Amino acid sequence: MKKLLSMTLICLCFATLTAGCSFQSNSSTDIHVEAASNKDYLKTYQPNPQVTDDRTLLKTGDDITDKRGYAKLESLNLAQKNYKLGDITLTIRDVKKIHLEPTYSMMDYFHVLTQDETFSVVKAFVEITNNSNKSLLFSPVGSLTANTGQKWTFKHDIYLDDITGEIKPHETKKGNIGYVLENGSNPREFTLQTSDIFDNKEQKVTAGTKIILTLPK
Repeated sequence: MKKLLSMTLICLCFATLTAGCSFQSNSSTDIHVEAASNKDYLKTYQPNPQVTDDRTLLKTGDDITDKRGYAKLESLNLAQKNYKLGDITLTIRDVKKIHLEPTYSMMDYFHVLTQDETFSVVKAFVEITNNSNKSLLFSPVGSLTANTGQKWTFKHDIYLDDITGEIKPHETKKGNIGYVLENGSNPREFTLQTSDIFDNKEQKVTAGTKIILTLPK
């Protein structure tokens, strides 16, 4: 079972998509753009090729339109949380609930996860650092469960930002994780279970952990 999980993480790492589309803001203020650009952890992040970039959505009601569609911020928690799992440091920032309206050209991508043409997602920005001198296998999300009962695994992630799988010695990976919410649901608490950590010999070196993520009531 351990070997199967580690191999799944390796395969998923190779299967992820690279980012690189341009970012356009139609409705965020210059103040919000400047605030977002001043966050060092966001400066090197390349916008996801499938999902509208939400970096300038900094208060409830903010919205934006780009070539991938329309997004409106419904709720957010900008607190930063750091977790130490053996040789891995996991940082989680900017938990948000966002209403998305993908462009027609993007709908096939999302139809694997939902048949709705507009929907809300819960998402967060994460960083993973390998503090050791050896390669490790790790996923920040093994499973995610909302207080409404909805549950996801890493296979339901909409971003595919190449943060699951092998992480090289002293490497830092950063990107978004995001999951489609059931139509009409409004969860406020999420239990995130990380994967275990494996070495390059497919041996578990550190157990995963549970993390509670919250949105304001």
